[in-house]
Amino acid sequence: MLGRITRREITMAILALAALVAWIVGSHWVAPVTVAMDVISLMILTRVVGWSDIAANKQAWSVLVWFATLVAMADGLNSIGFLKWFADRAVASVTHIPPVAIMVSVVAVFFFVHYLFASSTAHTEAVLPVFLAAMVAVPSVPTPQ
Repeated sequence: MLGRITRREITMAILALAALVAWIVGSHWVAPVTVAMDVISLMILTRVVGWSDIAANKQAWSVLVWFATLVAMADGLNSIGFLKWFADRAVASVTHIPPVAIMVSVVAVFFFVHYLFASSTAHTEAVLPVFLAAMVAVPSVPTPQ
């Protein structure tokens, strides 16, 4: 027998449901990161979890720092126009190659570049937009309309 549901368990369930609803419905008004930080803060304030529990999870903090850095870097590269610049240069260098060869080459490079990243998520977040921008810019490569 598991016993009665505690106040902490009920609070945790309410906070998790509130976060889920805010992520789904409120994404136009509130950033998902803000929702997550608010819910974590409320978990600490309501004593669902303690700060020592959060601080002790070194792997989660490591993932957060690395992932946030890579996402910020990818966003920064897009903001300063690197994606367009790279796509323009890539297109100029492959316009004489058949479209199938271009696609095979891009997929191969994308695959091999993966080994430079610690995780698949970081690799996809940082590199995929660059490769997609380059592929869409090639006039002979078919794109969905």
